[in-house]
Amino acid sequence: MVIALVGAIFVLGISAGSIHNANNDSEGNGIQSTIITFEGISERLSDVPEESVLNIPTNIKKYDLLTFDIAKMQDALTSGRQIPVWIEGISYTMNVGEIGVNAPDVECQTHSYVGSLENTKNSEIVLTISERVIIGRISIGNIDYVIESTPVKSQSGKIVHYVHSSNDVTEEGGYLFGIQDYLAHA
Repeated sequence: MVIALVGAIFVLGISAGSIHNANNDSEGNGIQSTIITFEGISERLSDVPEESVLNIPTNIKKYDLLTFDIAKMQDALTSGRQIPVWIEGISYTMNVGEIGVNAPDVECQTHSYVGSLENTKNSEIVLTISERVIIGRISIGNIDYVIESTPVKSQSGKIVHYVHSSNDVTEEGGYLFGIQDYLAHA
């Protein structure tokens, strides 16, 4: 049974890169430095829209804006081809398999994939892709790398996505003086 399950899982190769800025990486291979970049599938947005229209939560302090070639990503996921991806300068190989989603409000063109990063302990991948957007999370240890969509379209008509690391998210709200003491003694 395990062999059957392993045979059903697509093996996708994913390499990862580094955050910082849109300059070429230090090795000179031409990959733009972003939090997450799927080589040949995602593109860093050069014309940045006004922040207020992006609807990005204010507690996310650092993020990159990208557009995706959704058709290329769908093709790569369904065919099992290797997909180079850059996450903070470290290369990975991703093992994912499609899962069925039976929710009544999910369109039939929406597909979800789960898996993990090969040779990486405590890793997990969850990707959902539709005809217009990709949302997902790649977890490595205690760090989540998140892909979300915005309501904004780029000049090319593609949906603008933002990617961020859980390290770049601050807690919302502040300390309510005395509440923690009260709760500790209640």
